[in-house]
Amino acid sequence: MNTTPFGQYCPLAMSAAFLCNKWTLLIFRELLFGSTNFNDISRGVPRMSRTLLSNRLKELVNIGLITRLEKQGTGQVDYVLTKPGKALESVVFSMASWGQEWLETEPSLENIDGSFLMWDIRRNVRIHEDLPNLFIAHFFLTDMPENKSEYWLIFEHGQVDLCYVDRGFKPDVHIEVSARELTKIWMGWEDFNAAVEDHRLKFKGPKKYTEIAEYWLGCSTLAHIKKREKHLLVAE
Repeated sequence: MNTTPFGQYCPLAMSAAFLCNKWTLLIFRELLFGSTNFNDISRGVPRMSRTLLSNRLKELVNIGLITRLEKQGTGQVDYVLTKPGKALESVVFSMASWGQEWLETEPSLENIDGSFLMWDIRRNVRIHEDLPNLFIAHFFLTDMPENKSEYWLIFEHGQVDLCYVDRGFKPDVHIEVSARELTKIWMGWEDFNAAVEDHRLKFKGPKKYTEIAEYWLGCSTLAHIKKREKHLLVAE
């Protein structure tokens, strides 16, 4: 990219010309978390149209931040970060860390995307040695529309998959919680045990699985960053 819409030589202006396009940084977040195929990247940005995602990926290939690799025989296409693309990791996670520390939480809780929340949980859950090889956790999000209220996490052979449709599963644990409450717990804004004690987060299943739920459910990679108090956000 040789020109910028800002008419400035400043490297910040040149970077902002493509990084500040809507969805672009979120695409990089998905790539940095390990998603390589189109469908997995799309699951991380569920409100982005697939046409726009396809076009944006093409732009990033042309710029040289990702490479498009097509596997011979299967035709499967993977999108892999190039060296300058990987160098954006510090930029993406610094912005995320800043938002976790300084921005108020309430605006982000107004219009939660349950599909993204569950996809984010899926890639950060942890395998516990006391869980059986096939372990199924059924989530019912009480404040989501009926067609977006149920999800299943499938733990099997050291991998975790997320299902959006009931395929006749026999869950080991049922979890009932609002998406709003689950988001706050997941992001470290709400205490897990307090939510259980207050019945805002409900588990149903064998105690040997539910009593270690805080471990296998995990938390966001940003949950360790403490939120600043509101009074500290006011200019001095």
